Amino acid sequence: MIKLFASDMDGTLLTNHVEIHKNNVKAIRKLQKLGKHFIVCTGRDYLQANFALEQANLHLPVIAMNGAQIFDKKHDIIWEVTIPHDTVYTLLDYFDSIDLDWQLVTSEGNFRKNYALFINKVIERKKVERNNLTPEQLKEEIKQLKILLEATDVTTSEEVLSIPDIKVFKIIVSHEDGPTYFKPIREHINQVHPNLVVTSAFYTDLEINHKDAQKGIAVAHYAETLGLSMKQTFAIGDNFNDVSMIHDAGIGVAMGNAPEAVKAVADFVTDTNVNGGVAKAIWRVLEEEK
Repeated sequence: MIKLFASDMDGTLLTNHVEIHKNNVKAIRKLQKLGKHFIVCTGRDYLQANFALEQANLHLPVIAMNGAQIFDKKHDIIWEVTIPHDTVYTLLDYFDSIDLDWQLVTSEGNFRKNYALFINKVIERKKVERNNLTPEQLKEEIKQLKILLEATDVTTSEEVLSIPDIKVFKIIVSHEDGPTYFKPIREHINQVHPNLVVTSAFYTDLEINHKDAQKGIAVAHYAETLGLSMKQTFAIGDNFNDVSMIHDAGIGVAMGNAPEAVKAVADFVTDTNVNGGVAKAIWRVLEEEK
């Protein structure tokens, strides 16, 4: 019997940047009434994740930054995995050498090289992609996007890493050409930095964590704190940073909007995020347990 349900956020639990599908909220509340556990497992940092949960009046534990941190329902950190500073310096020097801007997700907030240029590019791309929206809808979506992507603008790694006691949890790099551009970069990181893991939650991004900061590892750790095995867990997601937990869970589910390679790892595929696919998967599991 499944006792712990873990869900990704963007492209999974959420219909857009901050809205959780109403059917997903109902399904989560049903699980809570049944005495089952539900944890959000996201690439976002804790503040970004909790912002979306608060909009739905949900109080849940959170696995943040792909497994770099776990927060309980009281907002206390119960697990933490960081990237060593020497590794960060080496990697950022490499990105600088190929003229690729980077973002550091840290204990002191988010820092992005050339942030102003980055956010303007994102907004212009959003205007093209979402040209079906009314001006008011587009304005609101851009507002949400700015909240989600907020960062301090910096020009050098030293500006960030010189901050006393700062911890680096995740590094993000972005490029509009996506996987084609990132292929040699991914290969370089895998070869030079065996202590890191490279995943992706969006077509245009690479996310880099310590190898022990993976969603599958974090779900297993949280399950252990509850006295549960991975056979008693359910995990659902839509992208490559979700593969480890989908693969390791007792029941692994891919969203209908997931890439085919992610669907191939799952036990079954549910509906898309805009159609409340998480809720449909939960109801299916509960029905099969009767």
